[in-house]
Amino acid sequence: MASNINPNNIDNTYPIAGQDNDSQGFRDNFTNIKTNFQYANTEIGELQNNALLTSPLTGGATLNTQNDMKGSPIKSALMQDMREVVAAETSAGTDLDVSEASYHPINAFGDMTINFVGWPAAGNISKIRVEFRVTVDPGLAPIITNDISFPVTTIGMKALYGNPVANTISVPNGIYVYECWSTNNGDQLFITALIEEPATP
Repeated sequence: MASNINPNNIDNTYPIAGQDNDSQGFRDNFTNIKTNFQYANTEIGELQNNALLTSPLTGGATLNTQNDMKGSPIKSALMQDMREVVAAETSAGTDLDVSEASYHPINAFGDMTINFVGWPAAGNISKIRVEFRVTVDPGLAPIITNDISFPVTTIGMKALYGNPVANTISVPNGIYVYECWSTNNGDQLFITALIEEPATP
């Protein structure tokens, strides 16, 4: 929107030197200056609260560089040098927060169940990748296998290791990376294999 600040409502020729000047002119200028300062205060505050920043603001502004778009669209953008967040490595079956990071590394030392939280509202698609470093017993790879169970609503697992039963894959030691996505707030989950590399004996 256009700014409400009006630089033209201040008479910069007033007062006129060498003559008596009506005090009303002073009052008009001061009133218009005050009004413009009020507009500036409001508009700068809106910018501080809503702008996207590359570094923190100074002068008491509370914004930092954690820009949260809150679901607002970015349209017709040319993206360059993009990065994605990697979650902290975990070693147990846990809830993986889709909104926290797009890549989740897991050290799998035994059977585990994976659950997902933080999916966006239905009608949006969100994807994450999960990396399993399976090490049941380093001395027995790849003989021993462990079971990785996904949510019961999982569909589309045909490309995964072996023949998944009840949304569970049984894999030997090795490295496995899967991409998981949903379009309906996690009610249904699609999974596809990106890397499946069983360890060699």
